Amino acid sequence: MSKNAQKVGWIGAGRMGAPMAERLLKAGYDVSIWNRTRAKAEPLAAKITREIAIPTIGIGASAVCDGQVLVLEDMLGLSPRAPKFVKRYTDLGPVIDQAVSAYAAEVRSRAFPTADHTYAARAKVPVK
Repeated sequence: MSKNAQKVGWIGAGRMGAPMAERLLKAGYDVSIWNRTRAKAEPLAAKITREIAIPTIGIGASAVCDGQVLVLEDMLGLSPRAPKFVKRYTDLGPVIDQAVSAYAAEVRSRAFPTADHTYAARAKVPVK
């Protein structure tokens, strides 16, 4: 836990921004850092990961962070476009589209549900 209760969002890890962010971290602030240039963000991410006691989590920032955030829908190929930092491990979008289309067609044609997929009502009074 940090000494200071304040959380700081920091944009830019360049020549001036990186040293300033480091000073805030050393002073005990919780700092979230955003940067567009990987070459500048990578050394700062490595240094922060080495120096602080809590885990560092990256969102496309660097493999040197202790953990990574990746949106499940992006990873599984469910979004039409994915940001640069997303690695798609599969492409489930077309598979899901096909399954939903098949389901909808069977419901419309009344082929689903069958007796195998429904519960029978239990009558309290015998039906004659």
